[in-house]
Amino acid sequence: MRKNSKNLRPIMRNLLSWIRSVALILLASTLFAAGNPTVTIYNSNLGLVQESRTLELKKGRQQIAVTDVAAKIQPATVHLQGGTQANFSLLEQNFQYDLVNTAKLFDKYIGEKINVVTEQTGSIFGNLLSRDGSILTIQSRDGSLRLINTDHILEYSLPSLPEGLILKPTLQWILESQESGAQDVELSYLTSGMSWEAEYILQLTEDDESGVLSSWITLENNAGATFENATVKLIAGDIHRAQKGGRGPQPQAMEMAAMARDQVSERGIFEYHLYEIGFPTTLYQNAIKQVTFRDPTEINYDRKYTFEHSERQSVQQENVSVDIVFDNTEENNLGMPLPEGIVRLMQEDEDGKEVLVGEDNINHTPKDEEIRVTAGRAFDIIGDRRVTNYERRGQSSDQMSVEIELRNHKDEAVTINVLEHFYGDWEILKETHPSTPKDANTLQFTPEVPADGSVTITYTIQRNR
Repeated sequence: MRKNSKNLRPIMRNLLSWIRSVALILLASTLFAAGNPTVTIYNSNLGLVQESRTLELKKGRQQIAVTDVAAKIQPATVHLQGGTQANFSLLEQNFQYDLVNTAKLFDKYIGEKINVVTEQTGSIFGNLLSRDGSILTIQSRDGSLRLINTDHILEYSLPSLPEGLILKPTLQWILESQESGAQDVELSYLTSGMSWEAEYILQLTEDDESGVLSSWITLENNAGATFENATVKLIAGDIHRAQKGGRGPQPQAMEMAAMARDQVSERGIFEYHLYEIGFPTTLYQNAIKQVTFRDPTEINYDRKYTFEHSERQSVQQENVSVDIVFDNTEENNLGMPLPEGIVRLMQEDEDGKEVLVGEDNINHTPKDEEIRVTAGRAFDIIGDRRVTNYERRGQSSDQMSVEIELRNHKDEAVTINVLEHFYGDWEILKETHPSTPKDANTLQFTPEVPADGSVTITYTIQRNR
């Protein structure tokens, strides 16, 4: 294309003329009024679009073209349904997505005569033989071949725009109507490129007794269409689907929208949960929208330390892990199904500025269940585990003695959950601290380690494999 505005005018006039002619054709064949859509978004790169529309039909067979649909529509899922008084039949459906761009224009003109103007050689007229990336091969009148880089073209002239190129993804139907007049229909289809997730922020306090939980819903629309004033529903749950495609391009914009807690309704559907935004909102193409899921809520939580051993390690030394644990109950100002998402843990420093102290993913969590968020590893608490003795007792039995030293360099006492995992049948022969079987394969110790002190646990176990 031409880099000088004066030389761009001829081609822009041709292109604008073609656009106007296409618009007139679509206007004559579409006459398709749309209502506000309902968009149901899943966690799995999927959206369900449902729209009420009105067709102005003529008696007999006719073509209807609809351009304002998602570019990533799944054509096989398109469903057009008339009401109880439907007086038409759907005979054929096509989805056209061969959109206009410079590369496709040249591809359509291979074998045709074109004229290009370059920076170095001026006007070149001839047959376009091929396009290989940014290189055009043109055969001049004298039979010579010219290889031209499209980056050096100032202007190109094409005799007429080819058939089959469109400006927008287009659904095209052939209908047979029994009579003329307006007909109300429901259009629905699935599209990829849409997803949502929950994001939570838990503001921790120094006393480790209560904090403030805030939550957002993040909506991503990369489906290739804008849905104006849409009713938005969100499905939380893992539906089973055949594997198709990947995620779309990354969003290019972000929009923030606040909403009060009582404007999010939740209800069950099949084996999942559905959340509905309580007001119409516009989902812009290639954009992120965030809305408040729940108003900030004060909740109680516990900080828990865990030292967990690996079966195959005879020596293990590491900082213990830190978890923040709270209950999703009404008594804890929660008590509603919480969709999966990221929980970010924040805490104020001495200057009153919030600092990120950890983040973790949580799964879909029903009400009255515990939520555990792994923050990271405690800098000042070390677990040191070693096998001090090991003896084989026949082909399927052994005896093992273990020593675990817990060192606390904090200026306050801490309780640490020590988890020891075993396989097969096992029996504790002796131990220095009381233990509790957590399950068939796990033994748990819960010693309190004094401030700036240490505790050493020893035990001997016999295992039959």
